[in-house]
Amino acid sequence: MGEQTIQQRELERKRELLLQQQRQRIIQSKKKKDSQNTKQTEEKIKKLRRVYRMSNASSAASVFGIIITFLIMNAQLIFGNILGFKKIPKLTLPEIAILILIDFLVLIITLFIVLLLVLAAMPLIGPVAAVNIFGTEIVSFIQSMF
Repeated sequence: MGEQTIQQRELERKRELLLQQQRQRIIQSKKKKDSQNTKQTEEKIKKLRRVYRMSNASSAASVFGIIITFLIMNAQLIFGNILGFKKIPKLTLPEIAILILIDFLVLIITLFIVLLLVLAAMPLIGPVAAVNIFGTEIVSFIQSMF
C-alpha cells in the first residue's frame, strides 16, 4: 500500500507540473497575441495619420479643399487631442499653432462680415431707429458715405 500511495503522489505531482506548464504556455500565447494586437493597432494609427495628413495636404489645393481641411483639422484637434480617441491621430504642436491662427482669422473675417451686414442694413431700418439702436456716430458715418 505504501508503494501505491507514493506512486499516486508522484503521478499527481507530474499532472500538476503538466497543468502548470500548460497554463504557462496559454499565458505566454495570450501575451504574444496581445503584443501582436497592440503592434497592429499602432501600425493602423500610423497609417491613419499618413492618410489624414495626405488628405489635408491634397485637399488644400482648392477653396473647397481649404474648407474641408479646416474642418478635418478641427475635428482632429477636438477628437484626437482633446477627447483622446485612439483611432483619430493627434495634431502635432506646429499643426495646432497653425490651426489656432486660422481659427482666429476665420473668427475675425466672420465678425467683419457681420459688421458689414449690420452697416448695410442700417439705412433700411430708418434714421430714427438707427439713431436709437446704433447711435449717432454710426449714422453720421453712413450719411457721409452717401
